[in-house]
Amino acid sequence: MNENYTPKNIDVDLKAAEVRIEWQDGEKSVLPFELLREQCPCAVCGEERKKAAEEPLFIRPMGKAELLADRPAELVGQYALQFFWIDGHNAGIYPFDYLRQLDK
Repeated sequence: MNENYTPKNIDVDLKAAEVRIEWQDGEKSVLPFELLREQCPCAVCGEERKKAAEEPLFIRPMGKAELLADRPAELVGQYALQFFWIDGHNAGIYPFDYLRQLDK
């Protein structure tokens, strides 16, 4: 993994509805919950995004972009975050390099 994609600090701000990450190289990312939910990397969400791109009339069902207050996120090993959405969706594992790219 690219050393620059290693977080130095992660702050999940439920009130502002965003995740703020300070990276080892000094860069900072601010990722709104809405973006994180829209770009969920799980297989189901990926298929829904693909279908929406192929079929203009397809409406992608998406839950609320709100995290559980008592368990918003967890580290997955040393490489990713997992978010726990209020509607029960938690299949997406967000590798740090993916989170870094979402901020571009």
